[in-house]
Amino acid sequence: MAVKIENLEKATALQILVYLYHQNKSVQKTQLDMNVNGQNIAVTTSLSVLEKLNLVKQEKDGNCPFVRAISLTEKGKNIARLLTEIEANLQ
Repeated sequence: MAVKIENLEKATALQILVYLYHQNKSVQKTQLDMNVNGQNIAVTTSLSVLEKLNLVKQEKDGNCPFVRAISLTEKGKNIARLLTEIEANLQ
């Protein structure tokens, strides 16, 4: 799938990338729900899009099958770094 800017237009997707970049570690979805300005369904939808674009990965976290650790892929880190640079220049 070719990455087009339209795939990232949802504000929640951009917020997720920047949040994960600043955390510099895996986080659980509940952390994203609490720290990203978006409804639960928007976060879930954005995570699906970001995963299809190979920008984030979700891995089983511990023994609970429903808990996932979400982190940036290398490609996601590169995109998120650029987004934080853009954000810094807007201030």
